[in-house]
Amino acid sequence: MQTKENQETTLTFKKTTPPQWLLDFWKEIDDKTFGSGFDCFTEDAICRLGVAQWNGRETIRRNLRAFYRYVIYSAARCGRILGRRLYQGLSRRRDDDAR
Repeated sequence: MQTKENQETTLTFKKTTPPQWLLDFWKEIDDKTFGSGFDCFTEDAICRLGVAQWNGRETIRRNLRAFYRYVIYSAARCGRILGRRLYQGLSRRRDDDAR
């Protein structure tokens, strides 16, 4: 049986001011506008997110917007379900259950 030797690599990062195009890009995502900040991508840009591969700036913009909306919807739905279950559990509890 052969074993594989692990190698460790150390990288040192220097904190620098981020470029304006990157700040504009993230602002578009934070503001949920998905507008001109995406113009930092070329028209034929490729984005890989997990197992997804999106080809083209407009496809990236559209799919990130849809992905963001799905995540927010799912988190809100999960919160409502968990909140309802927690409330139902607490409302069924009797005073003598606390002992």
